[in-house]
Amino acid sequence: MEKSLVGPSLKVFSFVVSIAVLVGVIANFGGKIFTPTAHALTSTSTTQTINVTVNQVITLSLGTSTLSLPALTPGAPVTATTSATVTTNASAGWQLDFNRNSATSTIASGTITFPDATPFNGSNATTTANLTNSGQVLAFRAYQTGTSAGIYNATTWGANDAASAMWAGFPTSTVVAVSTSTYIGSAQTVVYGVYANAPATQVATNYTGTITVTAIALP
Repeated sequence: MEKSLVGPSLKVFSFVVSIAVLVGVIANFGGKIFTPTAHALTSTSTTQTINVTVNQVITLSLGTSTLSLPALTPGAPVTATTSATVTTNASAGWQLDFNRNSATSTIASGTITFPDATPFNGSNATTTANLTNSGQVLAFRAYQTGTSAGIYNATTWGANDAASAMWAGFPTSTVVAVSTSTYIGSAQTVVYGVYANAPATQVATNYTGTITVTAIALP
């Protein structure tokens, strides 16, 4: 009996003391539960730079892989046009270069060559009346009509595509024919044409050859 009474008595005592302490705390703070004072957190910050470089890209597509001029009768010139489309993200613009792939002549039939106008050097284009060999040559030029705004150079290729049009022979090494020094960002088109006339002594046959068109993104 005595042992069994000690246990419960201790449990009751412990319970009473706990309640008394809790009540005492509430009483000491006016009936409000004590809340610890909040302290501001100490912090520091700094900046970080993020850097990325976007590389230049450029694409070139030609309107035709083969440019076929009409059959010509010596003394009666013929022309044909095509186009080059350039797209680039270059901030300083781009240029379009031309060159023929044969040092002998742009087009030929075996060993029979077709006469070329004086090779273009960047500033020597001229009207057909002033072309070498009385204009009985192969020549090319950039066209104003169809070329995107801001790209055509009237000083180089003439004030228009008619009487003032200026021509030159395809160069034997790359020469800039058209260029722009500003960022455009969208596809830009250059229309260019080929002119052919032949002397009466030109052998009657089919002449063919290749040129290279190169688009370069400017740094």
